Amino acid sequence: MNKTARRELTDEERAECARLKAVYEKRKAEAKDRGEKLTQADVGDACGWKSGQSAVNQYFNGKVPLNVEAILKLSEVLGFKPVEVSPRLSAEIIRIAQAAPMASSPPADNPKPKEAAAAKVMEMLQKHREGLSAAAQQRIADAVADSLREQGPATSQPSDVIIADFLPPAPAGDAIRIAHYDVRTALGSGQLVPDYPEIMPDLVVSKQHLQELGVIYKDPSHLKMLTGYGQSMAPTIQHLDPMIVDVSIREFEGDGIYSFVWQGHFYTKRLQVADAEHFEMISDNPNHKDRMIRIEDTYIQARVLLVWNAKKL
Repeated sequence: MNKTARRELTDEERAECARLKAVYEKRKAEAKDRGEKLTQADVGDACGWKSGQSAVNQYFNGKVPLNVEAILKLSEVLGFKPVEVSPRLSAEIIRIAQAAPMASSPPADNPKPKEAAAAKVMEMLQKHREGLSAAAQQRIADAVADSLREQGPATSQPSDVIIADFLPPAPAGDAIRIAHYDVRTALGSGQLVPDYPEIMPDLVVSKQHLQELGVIYKDPSHLKMLTGYGQSMAPTIQHLDPMIVDVSIREFEGDGIYSFVWQGHFYTKRLQVADAEHFEMISDNPNHKDRMIRIEDTYIQARVLLVWNAKKL
């Protein structure tokens, strides 16, 4: 029997595997300093995989792409946040929680992959509360609560999922809370997504004020905050400027400034279509050159709607 040929990993997927391997090497060195030993087989066994060492080796060396289940298990065993290795899968975890009707344990005789994955998300949230920012915890909990409400009274079934209240109640009136993502987005040469101190907490603002500023959106829950890092988009976006983005926009919707992943790095740049296969990645700062990037290698994560510029007087 001929084996099915594996598809080639994308640049982003290879970068994820490389970051995962770097985490493992760091944990391995830390174990050695303690007089202990950590092997790929140990990691695979801790993940509960039958062919543990083989599976881990294939992830570490970019033979197979990471998926949600794998990154959740590996993040638990190796002690890292999924977003540090894969912004793509971290976003997918949130989307699963938003889309899947939740149940803490799907029936054994009729397992539903999305429900199982969503339940795993909540399990990981409970285990790693201290490793996630309060905003990240609440985003996941809110998403699960929303998915439960969306089932409707006529079709919903009792659920034993307990939704934790990690943050104070939502603001009253027309005020909305905009969560601040604990990542930095590169305005220059591109950033990986490690821990980074938040410049400001979650933003509470009135819908009317956003309308007065010309911010157009469909759902306030899609609005998030990111922090710019670098000067390549100056004067439009300065270093450490907070930005309001719409994370529901995952495809190109015309010329504008987008946050996106390209070649394993996270950028915020102006995008224009150059031809059928390429975007032009434009820096507003004339000291930084523009680039042609392949559309198929560009993963849009959000569109920038508003930048809060602060100037010292």
